[in-house]
Amino acid sequence: VAPPTPTVAIAAQASASVAEGSSFTRTIAFSDGEDSGGDGWAYNVTWNDGVVQTGTTATQSFELTRSAPDGDAALNAALNATITVSDTSGTDSDVENLALTVNNVAPTATVSGAGTIAEGSVYTLTVGAITDPGTDSRTQYTIAWGDGLTESFTPAEWTAAAGSFTHTYADGPGDATITVSTTDEDGSFTLGTQDLTIANVAP
Repeated sequence: VAPPTPTVAIAAQASASVAEGSSFTRTIAFSDGEDSGGDGWAYNVTWNDGVVQTGTTATQSFELTRSAPDGDAALNAALNATITVSDTSGTDSDVENLALTVNNVAPTATVSGAGTIAEGSVYTLTVGAITDPGTDSRTQYTIAWGDGLTESFTPAEWTAAAGSFTHTYADGPGDATITVSTTDEDGSFTLGTQDLTIANVAP
């Protein structure tokens, strides 16, 4: 005797995207022409990064939620899920796939300092802690002082500075925009900027 035709059918899943560090949520709906006999349904969601989510439901849907890991700015991080729903009172089941793209989020930091400095004086720039929802490894930092000079820092040098950096502007009057940047495996990003007016000092 031929086995009965499976009656569980998961609704087709469209691909989706989410920012790294955020949570992705979707209602997974399915149908069962023979119902479950009152025992409900079991579901299994297996992601290609090793995360497995299981559970049961008394209705013909369940909420799928997971956090998004690190994303890649150039290629993005592709997560693929295999979704299986089974009738717990029989052998009926169905499988559907879900593709989730995790997008990189650029790091940022608070950059602050005085809005005016006299030429020849030492200017102090303060850079706060870097905010980045991804697990990125930064390899370089730079400060473009806006007068044609740019300083580069290794991660160790950046840590040792403890967020305080100094520079002397040789000549004024003029305006400058200080740009603080960093580089990680996803690319180079501007952490923040500070506008500055360089005041002339009379001889």
